[in-house]
Amino acid sequence: MITREEALSKVDSLGVFDENEAVTLIINEIYDSIGTDTENSKDPWNWVKTEYVAMFKAKNPDKGGHVKESVSRMKKMFAANPEIRKEDVLLTVKLYLSQTDSRFIRLPHYFLKKGQGANAIYEFDTWYEKYLEGIEAGKGRSNVINTMQ
Repeated sequence: MITREEALSKVDSLGVFDENEAVTLIINEIYDSIGTDTENSKDPWNWVKTEYVAMFKAKNPDKGGHVKESVSRMKKMFAANPEIRKEDVLLTVKLYLSQTDSRFIRLPHYFLKKGQGANAIYEFDTWYEKYLEGIEAGKGRSNVINTMQ
């Protein structure tokens, strides 16, 4: 954000005497400094597309996409499990992708939930437990000998 002093200084440095032209120049400069990606940055769920789905696509280009379904299922998962944070999700996915052959990874929305009712598969839950176990196992390991295995 530009301050009043910075704006006045900018107007003075431009040597523009027409106030409308000066305002237009400043607005353009502010807009350019913010970037054209402001619509996506206002959406708190944009990370599902830019980070979550992108991780699957990076591992296997055929497994990208399904952003709307992923966002919908992500919202439901966070509502049901408020203790889970975005960072937990991304680290869980990283663990899953590192230990799964790229030919066999699930689509991003199916990783969260596939199926309905009693037949539903929550693969994320399984991998989240593995992620938590890994964190718990790593606690208290500060010595080099303890961490090398």
